[in-house]
Amino acid sequence: MRAARCIVASCVLAAAGDAAAATEWVVLRVERVEVAVAHADGTPWDEDKPTTETCGVFAGATDLVRATGWQSVARSLCPTRGGADPTAPDLFLRLSDVDEVDYVSPIVTDVVAHDMRYDFLVPMDEVAAGSISISVLDHDATGEELLGTVLINRRDVDRLLARRDRVKAYSDDGVTRIDLSARRYKRASSAIVRLPAREQAVRAPAAVIAGEAVEVRVAPRPAYATAVFGGNLDRVSVDACVRGVVRASGGVAVGIQPDGATVDFATAFTIQRGQPHLALWRSRSSGLSCGGKTPLTSVRNVQSFNGSTLHPSAVSTLLKSRYLPGVNRCRERQVVGKRRATGRVDIRFTVTPTGGAAKVSVKGFDQTLDACIESLAQRWRFGAPKDANGKPTSEDFQLGIRFDEI
Repeated sequence: MRAARCIVASCVLAAAGDAAAATEWVVLRVERVEVAVAHADGTPWDEDKPTTETCGVFAGATDLVRATGWQSVARSLCPTRGGADPTAPDLFLRLSDVDEVDYVSPIVTDVVAHDMRYDFLVPMDEVAAGSISISVLDHDATGEELLGTVLINRRDVDRLLARRDRVKAYSDDGVTRIDLSARRYKRASSAIVRLPAREQAVRAPAAVIAGEAVEVRVAPRPAYATAVFGGNLDRVSVDACVRGVVRASGGVAVGIQPDGATVDFATAFTIQRGQPHLALWRSRSSGLSCGGKTPLTSVRNVQSFNGSTLHPSAVSTLLKSRYLPGVNRCRERQVVGKRRATGRVDIRFTVTPTGGAAKVSVKGFDQTLDACIESLAQRWRFGAPKDANGKPTSEDFQLGIRFDEI
């Protein structure tokens, strides 16, 4: 018999045993969004062509909706299909912090007003730091357009929690109204979902929240288990057990990978939900194994000081995509040497007019680790910064790199 690949489809993905008890968690709900009927210059948000994809998931996830044996279950996980005006925006939400941690909603097509009723789980540590924002965007075939952003602080959340109706309205740019509510997070219990023999997929009686930690276990264990998760139907591999953090809220389903064979034995999926370790929430990591400690490395608080064209977000993106593997090798040497390997390292450097790194300073919790990272950083290269007149200039940066284990 061919080995089957099992999956969990929905907003699921991750680990429940990583609760950070010292952190207070709150669920922010976007109740309703209203946007201007057109751009400020009168041009429509979108072309006058109907949206062909009605499920509301991002590109790359629609194959599950079309797969034989999965269609009805996957469709049941789809968000509302939206409105009927093709010139109206295809709205979605993004919750972010200053370090580009982001959680998203599915897309609601062709609307200028919609009752979203969409939840995000956020740590009050981040809210208190004033780093949380909720953006409303228009999803186009060519990319995305920002319509407006709302900044959320501790005072806002306290007022939302205290109000009887718990709704407060904001407006910004193309967004004319966004209603928010808040509630304190209560940890959810686990659920067992059984997939009958020779069945392709089944909907689970559970739902998950963007930002939650989820752990998924499967037994009996097929040779190539897979998890499909998220309101956007994201997927990760499951080797008996997988954990991570959920990126998009939504329902849950379990089943056999669409291109795999069904199996002639029943399979049980255990899904546990809970508040994540703060480091897990910040990293937005998924597909992590459940056994032992998992190292996490995150880039924090990237700041620039000279106002050049080289933006902190560009530096952060390049660090995460290109340079963190080298930083992690420095950390691995710490572990081999049985030295402390968790904590924060603060880095200062100057990006020269040609894009190189100079004047590198690294200060952390171990001198050997500092020296290793400093040696690497001196070889980093970024985009060449320019001043307001378009002339080459230098830019000073500082940032933190956080090493955690969960």
